[in-house]
Amino acid sequence: MEHTEKIYFYKGELVKVRHNLLNVPIMMVDKVNLPKDFTRGGEEKGKVKRILQGVQCIWFDKNGTLNEHNFNTKDLVKVNK
Repeated sequence: MEHTEKIYFYKGELVKVRHNLLNVPIMMVDKVNLPKDFTRGGEEKGKVKRILQGVQCIWFDKNGTLNEHNFNTKDLVKVNK
């Protein structure tokens, strides 16, 4: 398993989708959905694991409409100013 550096996103940061898509908008992090606890089953029954629910981003499309969507942290990269 390869080790990757952990990247943290904070409210107000500018980000974009990592993938090469046409017309990728520059988005702003609106909020980071806090981790939720859940109890594991199976062999590790009873252990609590925390899972991040995603990063909510907002952006305006070419028509001026405000959009918002939750993204996985692996799908986002920070935009340098």
